[in-house]
Amino acid sequence: MQLTTFVFFYVVGGAYSLQFGFKPAAVPCGKMPALFKGGLMGVSARVLLSRDTNSAIVTLSGIPVGGKVSGKARFGCGGKNDIIIDEPLKSILSRRFVDIVHAHHDKRSDRVHVIATLPLGLGTHTIVLIRSYEKLTNIEEVNQ
Repeated sequence: MQLTTFVFFYVVGGAYSLQFGFKPAAVPCGKMPALFKGGLMGVSARVLLSRDTNSAIVTLSGIPVGGKVSGKARFGCGGKNDIIIDEPLKSILSRRFVDIVHAHHDKRSDRVHVIATLPLGLGTHTIVLIRSYEKLTNIEEVNQ
C-alpha cells in the first residue's frame, strides 16, 4: 500500500470518527474503490466497487425505483459470479420484480456487466457500467 493512501485513510478515518465521538485509529485499507456508472430504462446506477473485498455499494436512482436507493452487494460468494444483495436494495428490486442474474467486472475493458431480468415482459438485459474517474469527495463514499 502506498504511503499516501495510508495517510489519506488515516486522516479521513480520524476526522470521520471524531465527528461521532470515537477515537481515531489507523485502519489498514486496500486500494481505493473504483466508481462505475451507467443506466437503463430510466434508472441510473452508480457502483462503488472494492476489488479487495469483492463488494460494492450500489446506488440506483430514477422513477422506476421510486427515487433513490442504496445497498451493498457481494460478488463471488458461492460460485464465481454469484451475487448477494443486502437490504434495502434487495427488497426494492424484489417488489419491482427485478432479478439480478449475473454481475462481473471485466478487467480487460474495466467495465462492470450486470445481467438483469426485468418485469412486464421486458426480458433480460445487460447493463454496462463504465468506469468513472470523478474524484470521490463524499466521506461516506470513501468509508463504505
